[in-house]
Amino acid sequence: FQSISPRGIHIDEQGDEISSYRLTRPGRGKKNGGEFRVSFAKGSEEKNLCVALASMLAKYLRELHMSVFNRYWRGYEEGLKPTAGYVQDARRFLEETESLRKQLETNPNLLIRSR
Repeated sequence: FQSISPRGIHIDEQGDEISSYRLTRPGRGKKNGGEFRVSFAKGSEEKNLCVALASMLAKYLRELHMSVFNRYWRGYEEGLKPTAGYVQDARRFLEETESLRKQLETNPNLLIRSR
C-alpha cells in the first residue's frame, strides 16, 4: 500500500462524537481503490460488533507487542521491570533504561510518541 501524502487526507467532519476522513491515493480513481473513508465514532464498540471485535484484536496485538518489547529490553538487562507502555509506567521505564538506551544508541523518537 503506497503511503498517503497529507494532500490526500480530506477532513469530512471533526467533532467530539465523530470524526471522518477521506483518504485518496495518487493516480488511482475513486472506483479503482484510490479513495476510502475512515471514521472514528465515540461509543462504537457498544454499537457495532465488528468494531468491538476489531478493538479486542487491537488490544490483544498491543499486549503481544508489549511482551516482545519487554523481552527485547530484558535481553540486555535481566532484572528490568517490564512496562505496560502507559504514561506513568513508560516514564519509569524510560528513566530506568536511560543508560542502557545511550549505550545501545537508541533513538528516543522510536520510543517516545510525539503529537
